[in-house]
Amino acid sequence: MALCYEELCKSPVETTKALFAFCDLPLTEATNEFLETSTTGTKGGYYSTQEDPLLAANRWRQELDSKTIEDITAVARRFASWRIVDQSPSPDSLFQDCAESTAGTG
Repeated sequence: MALCYEELCKSPVETTKALFAFCDLPLTEATNEFLETSTTGTKGGYYSTQEDPLLAANRWRQELDSKTIEDITAVARRFASWRIVDQSPSPDSLFQDCAESTAGTG
């Protein structure tokens, strides 16, 4: 299973359910409650777990300059090339899919 952080932020409940199913783990009521309270869109404080996940996932687009983004992208592409499972998407397609999944949000 290839999992993109941006996709998790875009659809936290659905993505978490799929991840738990993939890992053959039960999705408990406590997990559902945590997902509900932690993705409400209000931020309680610096260390709070409550925040709009899409805003959090895309904050870097406003906070980082283009050179820093290019540097990070280069490193991420290098690490993404170390795929564990042969059937997983190519690094470039996965990277592109993640970028497209949140384009224009945030």
